[in-house]
Amino acid sequence: MDSRFCLYRFLLLLLSALSAGLPTAGCAPTSPPPSPAEAVKILVELTHDAHPEMRRTAVESLGKIGNRIAIAEVVRLLGDESPSVRSAAATALGRLGGPTTTDSISALLHALEDQTEDVREAAAQALGEIDPAPDMLTEMAELFTALRPEVRRAAVLALNRIDSTRWAAVLSKAASDPDEVVRQRAVAVLGEIESPDRVRLLRERLVEDPNPAVRAEAAYRLRTLPDKELHAVLDRASATDPSVIVRRWARAVE
Repeated sequence: MDSRFCLYRFLLLLLSALSAGLPTAGCAPTSPPPSPAEAVKILVELTHDAHPEMRRTAVESLGKIGNRIAIAEVVRLLGDESPSVRSAAATALGRLGGPTTTDSISALLHALEDQTEDVREAAAQALGEIDPAPDMLTEMAELFTALRPEVRRAAVLALNRIDSTRWAAVLSKAASDPDEVVRQRAVAVLGEIESPDRVRLLRERLVEDPNPAVRAEAAYRLRTLPDKELHAVLDRASATDPSVIVRRWARAVE
């Protein structure tokens, strides 16, 4: 049996062996299962492997084991040359959760600028799972002025997964972003947080936005608010909006 295949198979079986208390099988059937500390050591070594598939599987396993001793190695792989490894590293950081270092959060924020969509979305998901303290997210404000719309999209997506009340002013500006995906995601977050400008901004997007997906999002968010005065604007949109999707979401609640 090829030694690399044997090692790869052992790596895939390592996590299940640890969680189920079973001996690893296949390549070394007589070997006892490694201790958690030994397993982490093996996995950390494999994060330096020359093959990206091995590094990806190793970092995925570190995330699933949940041992925070190796968090520095996981952060390092956010800068890996392979997009699949970077994405797996971001996901692993989210699974590790708990109190996180400034370096970890800074690395995830940087990952929101990644050239690969899967990495950006994994980083946004990880930030949501960690839900870091507001003072650890000061760098995020710069992402909303990034030239690349996909970076701004990732930044709003991250805010959709954490407590975003303190970001109301930033989200208000994002609701008028040139990119329709940024606007739609900003509207979705604004609909979930307490903000003095929330109703006004949602009404503006419903009435004025050129994109039907943004208008439909605004209609849905307005419907969830307990303000009966909103029924008039929703009724008007449900009768006159050129998009059937918007008209459907704008039907005022009974």
